[in-house]
Amino acid sequence: MCKFSVVIPVYKVESYLTPCIESVVAQTYRDFEIILVDDGSPDGCPAICDAWAARDSRIRVIHQENQGLSGARNTGIRASCGEYILFLDSDDLWAGPDVLQIIAAGLERTDADILSFNYRKFFGDTLAAPHFPDHLLSSDTAESLAQMLQGDRWVTGACNKAIRLSLLKTNQLYFRRGITSEDIDWTLRLALFGQRFAFENVCVFLYRQHATSISHSPSPKKTECLCSNVRECLRLLESDSGEKAALLRPFVAYQYGTLLHNVANLPASQQRRALIKDASRMKWLLSCSDNPKVRLLRLTSRFVGLRGTMIMLQLRQKLLKRSGRGV
Repeated sequence: MCKFSVVIPVYKVESYLTPCIESVVAQTYRDFEIILVDDGSPDGCPAICDAWAARDSRIRVIHQENQGLSGARNTGIRASCGEYILFLDSDDLWAGPDVLQIIAAGLERTDADILSFNYRKFFGDTLAAPHFPDHLLSSDTAESLAQMLQGDRWVTGACNKAIRLSLLKTNQLYFRRGITSEDIDWTLRLALFGQRFAFENVCVFLYRQHATSISHSPSPKKTECLCSNVRECLRLLESDSGEKAALLRPFVAYQYGTLLHNVANLPASQQRRALIKDASRMKWLLSCSDNPKVRLLRLTSRFVGLRGTMIMLQLRQKLLKRSGRGV
């Protein structure tokens, strides 16, 4: 058994794959394996994966028919042998050669089931500020989930967490297949089953932004998946009567706020109307979070209603586009 399994799903990323793998291979901490899951990629990615496996004995390649990101990650979970697992998307990068050493030290200090860490987004040559502010302190001991949720440190995503592999396998914490926004309900389930949480304020990975992401190009299918994921999160909380369910409502409320933004910016009004009707049934979620973005949506909907809020969100997006800050 090694300390870390690094799972990298691979699909149609020929121009990004080698820099991604190089950023992991370059780590000064050496006790890890890389599992490249070729998810039926039709380009040169399978050959690139095989070449890397021939070059480095720590790299294993699994070729499979296309199952989507969720299926590829699930294959990686099942194949992993490390004490902890990390996910890295194949168009992203680790931020430096010492990040795995920092993660290992954080886990040694806290014995956490899940260690979360910081990251930075980038679009082309533009590198954004760290997602979490620099002044936010790392935890010296494993925190409770309540402490993690304070300051919105528990965020949707697989790639900013080192997770004890036995936690995933014992509790069957796999990704739902056939959907987008697959991280949302998975992150919620992870919170429900995890016991010890910690946070390390170091930027571990660089998150590449694409114009095709849901935040930049909402489509009816993607937005319907997002709505379905929010409903699934509510179902999970309703089936759990423990303290964690109440703690996690603000997390779901934030995802609902994201849903409203995406519904508002759908290109066709008929599609918007159908999803607004569905989203309106969950409007009560806006009262469950003091996050500034959710609070603003709550106040706006109180004065102009949900449909009026949608109109204002559309106007906001148009202004962002004109200023060059929107896509």
